Amino acid sequence: MKVWYTRFTKRILLLIFFWIGNWIHYSAFGQSFYPQQQYQPGQPASVTTFGTLYNPVPILIHSAATYYHGPQDVWATAYLPFESEYDASKTAIPFSQDYTTAIALTSAKNDALGLYAPIEVIALAKSPNTNLMNRYPFASVVPNNVNQATYTGPFNTLKDLNQNDPSFNNPLASEYAISVLEAAQKYTKFTHDFFGHNGIDKQGDIVILANVNNSPDALTGFDTEEKAFYFSVSALPGYPHVERSTIGHELTHALLNFGNLGNLDYLEGTEIASLNESFADIIGLSFENWVDPNKKFVNPNWIIANLSGPFPVNKAYRPFDNPKFRNSPNTYKGTYWKLSSEPGYRPHNNGMVMSHWFYLLNVAKSGYIDDDPARGSYITAPLIPGDKTATYTLALKIIFKAMTEKLAYLDGFPEMRIKTLEAAVELGNPVG
Repeated sequence: MKVWYTRFTKRILLLIFFWIGNWIHYSAFGQSFYPQQQYQPGQPASVTTFGTLYNPVPILIHSAATYYHGPQDVWATAYLPFESEYDASKTAIPFSQDYTTAIALTSAKNDALGLYAPIEVIALAKSPNTNLMNRYPFASVVPNNVNQATYTGPFNTLKDLNQNDPSFNNPLASEYAISVLEAAQKYTKFTHDFFGHNGIDKQGDIVILANVNNSPDALTGFDTEEKAFYFSVSALPGYPHVERSTIGHELTHALLNFGNLGNLDYLEGTEIASLNESFADIIGLSFENWVDPNKKFVNPNWIIANLSGPFPVNKAYRPFDNPKFRNSPNTYKGTYWKLSSEPGYRPHNNGMVMSHWFYLLNVAKSGYIDDDPARGSYITAPLIPGDKTATYTLALKIIFKAMTEKLAYLDGFPEMRIKTLEAAVELGNPVG
């Protein structure tokens, strides 16, 4: 999904914001907003946007509040915020009685903890006093009068990682950032466990940089130029785009961008653009099902972004089991299929053809092709009858292998059919 503005408009804004406010620069790729460093007396800290995490250690925050998914455990980073406190005679570690401790909503790659890529969540907030957008960290000093082991926030009180300004008021609640961080961490475990794929670049070396954005005209998406994510909390009041399936959808776009297909932005209007959107839907929704202990793959939800507002105002609401409910096709070039030149075309809608196919791989169903008796009937059965989890898992692996290893840059739905059949055979399931 493309974010925000046209490329031309964005480049104009880049030139403006380079000089105004603490936006710094649009180019976030390769830049860390939460750099880590050990206390080094006499040596100046690196020049960074927010400051430095001194002597950091991972910390598991228990039962932190998320917006849609209730209390969740999430990894963050505890650090020493004030270099002026350093005393060579005292051990400089977070939660020591000799030092102030702060917590930032970022996590380093740590395979032993099930964290398979570095993740940084920052606030992109409209200033209450000006029309400028400013970036802030999600971080807070842990109060002395609380049980540090059970501290669950807030994590939005620091304007700078190393300065405590009592007058600062971050307009974005840390609940949004917790939601994004929790989902991104579990997504990297999901792709690691199922596909041997770490993070968005397979090796887990690229930072997953997530901007939580309150601009009223901001959209949610992955920006292929900046290699950064944007999650709007104000596009639809009361329904921020921080549910797991939405976050998984955008992370999957990045996974393809760093993979064999590269940047698909320039193929808007082609069939592979629709395949791209469907694949992001399938992986994003499968991730959400996998995390939810009440769903898993035995009782899966088939509607992506179903928590992010009611239909039809929620444009991301897409039911795999009944695409025509929202005027999308369930058959290749069937009813509701649109050419890119036609009014109302969206690659997401045409992509529902593959999403519906994924649903059919998991269920026993019969009917008419495109719900039209004149086109003939069909019968489907689960890939592995009697085992819902194994069926869903195999369907996932087939489509992941086809999209990330086999599909070519300009392929469409007919080629995807062939590639999924090839993938099924290579995964030890002869077609017949």
